[in-house]
Amino acid sequence: MSLKERLEKLQCHFTWSLEEQDETDIEHVKQGLNLRIQHTPYNNHSTFYALQAYLHQREGRYQEALQSLRTAEESLGEGQQASLIGPKLVISGNYAWIYYYLCNYEMVEQYLEKSDTISQFLSHRSQSTATIPDISGMIGWSLMAIGFRYGERAASCFQAALSENPKNVEFCAGLAIALYAAATRNGAGTELKKEAISKLKEVIHQEPINYECKTYLALLLEDSDFDRAQELAEDVVKNSRDPEVLRNVAQVFQEQHVNRCWDILKQAISIVGDYSLLHRDLGFSYQWQLIKNVNILSMPSENAIAAAIQAYKHAIQLDPLCIFAKIALAEVYGLNNQQAYQQEIYDNLERELPNASEKCQQAFYVSLGKFLLYKKHLLNDAAYVFVKCFKISTETKSGNKCKSELLKIVRWFERDGRTEKARDLSQLIQDSKKVAIFCRT
Repeated sequence: MSLKERLEKLQCHFTWSLEEQDETDIEHVKQGLNLRIQHTPYNNHSTFYALQAYLHQREGRYQEALQSLRTAEESLGEGQQASLIGPKLVISGNYAWIYYYLCNYEMVEQYLEKSDTISQFLSHRSQSTATIPDISGMIGWSLMAIGFRYGERAASCFQAALSENPKNVEFCAGLAIALYAAATRNGAGTELKKEAISKLKEVIHQEPINYECKTYLALLLEDSDFDRAQELAEDVVKNSRDPEVLRNVAQVFQEQHVNRCWDILKQAISIVGDYSLLHRDLGFSYQWQLIKNVNILSMPSENAIAAAIQAYKHAIQLDPLCIFAKIALAEVYGLNNQQAYQQEIYDNLERELPNASEKCQQAFYVSLGKFLLYKKHLLNDAAYVFVKCFKISTETKSGNKCKSELLKIVRWFERDGRTEKARDLSQLIQDSKKVAIFCRT
């Protein structure tokens, strides 16, 4: 058996079929991962450091990758108890793969042998390493760190871990968070939301200081029981020092108490001022006031525009790869009748788009399409842009907005007597897999 074949049998980040991320996604995942490492209340530091090593390797930063694995080992301490078998196997596997890419085959052999030695400590000699609860949990936590779009897969991992260790509080929390992620995905049903609420309540009953789960429960209860959601959110704000948790819980107040939303985001910024998403969300909260025409605040619209622009600029300065902040800044310039600046941002983003995720691409096309349609009144150009968005198969809110705008354009084509154009566009909407080219004519 070749080295590569032996490596592919290991349980580690390199064999878990983690989706290939582009460079932009990797950088964003690493930003969030750093906060998770600092503030996680769970016993999963080794998972996150091992994932960090995998991401460093993806960027060709091998020395940083090896250092992350050394830190992962230090987080485990000493001992061979059963609870360390999974993490040690994963760390050894990551080491083996990284040395493989460095062409250091002697070290690869060393870590393959180490993995075999660790496996000997399994409580059941016939048990496969793939069934170790800790490994299933590590896969779940890694998926959640990469993105909430993997909620369903992560939930399956935590359920597998709980089937072997049903009383593990950490796995229960992981399952609750994964169910929340799945329930808030575009198109998720009400039953999944109920399941997520039930599991989050169960975790909070066991761990009253689990502020991450309290935040997600508050967000799910916001529409049906705002008083309870607000009570949970205020408890989180009072006690948590996790900037990411505070960023999320601020959303509870976005609709009804936007001033409070601002206060919470500024509180989080005072803890970590260089986290770009905090400034992006602060900009969004100012923009929300403008879009929804909220009149309960004393801030005039021109001040809200200036504050939003400043917040988005700060977010982009901290993270030049943040496409969503750039799109939002373009839209605020549009609200301020600065269409020249808005156009400049779209032109620049179009050059960045090939390296962006499909979710970012969809958001860009929807924003640009609406600009062309409602600001420039270029119906054909807008239709062309919306079709490019519609052909991206990823299920997102932007994708739904795109379809809605295309249906409007179909009606306008029909109104203008352009029946052939309307028919072609309507057929394309009905068959999202159709590989037709909808040209500007």
